[in-house]
Amino acid sequence: MSESDPPRRDPAPRPGAPTADVLTSDGDGYVIDAAALAPRLGLTPTALQREMRKGLVMNSVERGEGADAGRTRVTFRYRARAWALCIEPDGRVVEVPPPEAGRRPGA
Repeated sequence: MSESDPPRRDPAPRPGAPTADVLTSDGDGYVIDAAALAPRLGLTPTALQREMRKGLVMNSVERGEGADAGRTRVTFRYRARAWALCIEPDGRVVEVPPPEAGRRPGA
């Protein structure tokens, strides 16, 4: 890599890629692995925790209805970055494209 090359970034998310090791259920909800989430939002795990404490990392959980019943989409946002995954009815967790910012579910 020459000095004029741009810095290397993590590869773009692959929608549909399994992510079972990233998300686990704790009985009351889900727990995300900070080491897996942080780079997807352009942060280190330490910076992710700091930004979460400041309230700058947002998340939403959407439960599917109709044709999507049984599915749950979890979306994380930090500044202009977003990452989402879907928990399928059979328990598989897959990466999906995040919804557009500001768009309400079903809109």
